[in-house]
This record gives sequence, structure tokens and C-alpha cells, in this order.
Amino acid sequence: MDNKDIFKFKAYWQVIEDHTGYDFSGYSFESLNCRLENFISSESIGSPKELREKVFSTKTSNKYILNKLLVNYTEMFRDPEFFVSLRKDVLPFLSTLPKISIWHAGCSTGEEVYSLAILLDEYNLLNRCNIFATDINEVDLNNARRGIYSLSNMRES
Repeated sequence: MDNKDIFKFKAYWQVIEDHTGYDFSGYSFESLNCRLENFISSESIGSPKELREKVFSTKTSNKYILNKLLVNYTEMFRDPEFFVSLRKDVLPFLSTLPKISIWHAGCSTGEEVYSLAILLDEYNLLNRCNIFATDINEVDLNNARRGIYSLSNMRES
């Protein structure tokens, strides 16, 4: 992707930010731009102005475009190195605290949140915890609330 494409996509992202209220500047633009390129192609959108007119003209448009553009990926113990570090470096410290509050932003369907809860339970810390898990995708968040996952989705390690 050359600089011209990056500039073009920034104009699209500005329209999306203006209409959704979400700032995507902290995301990896390479992966987001690929998703955006696929989206504007599938919707036959030729300009940021067309994006504004076609997509943001309905009440469900914010949810629609966010669900199309955001990466909703999670799995149980997805990043093993993180969980090893958590077990080795963080849980001993947390065990010294009387109460623990954890916020998992962007939880998707919740597998990593439940992975964290499993570790906290193994260390007898879960009863001292309040875990807050949030996501802007309501469908994924409802799946996370159910907490039912297929064994085939479990990471082999």
C-alpha cells in the first residue's frame, strides 16, 4: 500500500470516526485498511462522501460498519507467552491485594476473559475479583455472556 492509498484511507477513517465517535488511530492501519478496502469494494463505495451518504444514512449503520471493520478474534489462552508472564509475574503480586478489579476492553466473544478467570481461580484469587469485559460488538458480547465454547476451539499446548 503506497502513501496515496494511506492518505485516501485516512479520509475514510475520518468519516467513520465522525459518525461513530470511535477513534481508530491506535489500531494497526495495515490490517484495518485491508478490511476497509474490502468493505468499500463490496459496498461499491467510491469516495468518503459516498460512504457518508450510503452507510451513515440508516440508524443501524454504526453497528453495521463497525461489525464489518473490526477484528473480532479471540481464543482460549490465545497468547501463551502472556499467560505464562501473568502466572509468573503478575499473579503473585495480585495475591497480596485484598480486592482486584480487572477490565478487559475489546473482549470479543470472551475466550481470553474466561482464560484469565481460570488462572485466577487456580490461584484462589477469583473470589476477590471483579472482572469487567466490554466490547462494541453486541452480538459478540452476548456470546461472551453465555460463556459456552466448543472444545474444538481450545488451543492445543
